[in-house]
Amino acid sequence: MSSQVNLWNVAVTRAKSQLITVGNHRFWQGQAGLPTVLAERSTPLRTGAADDRNVIPVPQAPPAFREELADRLQEYLGARGVTDLERAAVVGGHTVDLLFTVGGENTAVLIDAGTPPGQDPARHLRLSHARGDLLIGLPSGGRGAKPAPVTRTVRLPAWRVEAGPALLDPLFA
Repeated sequence: MSSQVNLWNVAVTRAKSQLITVGNHRFWQGQAGLPTVLAERSTPLRTGAADDRNVIPVPQAPPAFREELADRLQEYLGARGVTDLERAAVVGGHTVDLLFTVGGENTAVLIDAGTPPGQDPARHLRLSHARGDLLIGLPSGGRGAKPAPVTRTVRLPAWRVEAGPALLDPLFA
């Protein structure tokens, strides 16, 4: 492809999310905002990839990336008046990315950075939802969030945090 072609396509489905950058990868890295962040997180495919053997595997999200997402989400929730919040809270032996209290009820947030390489995306999605369901009713809080059982869990795809408040509002309204 010519470096003159700079198209942006994002394909997101229920079971799998995939970012496809068409054109010059450096172009997107030089932009501002979400395009730059996504370009920094993407891995270019080798030119002329004819089959899966020529594809560079996408690494699992590093812990720093999860921390950055949690920072952004905490900032978002703080701007909406949420002050009772815990990071990396343990609920029933499971670590959740954020736990917060609103109206006397605790909500556990599980940030989903995507399917690890080599794992079935549908299985990953099922397990993520099942993990969230297991947390409902378990005691939580006391180190930032109020002590109370978890009444709600939110599986939050990483791309929603990256996209900003417009896509977070429906989940936390």
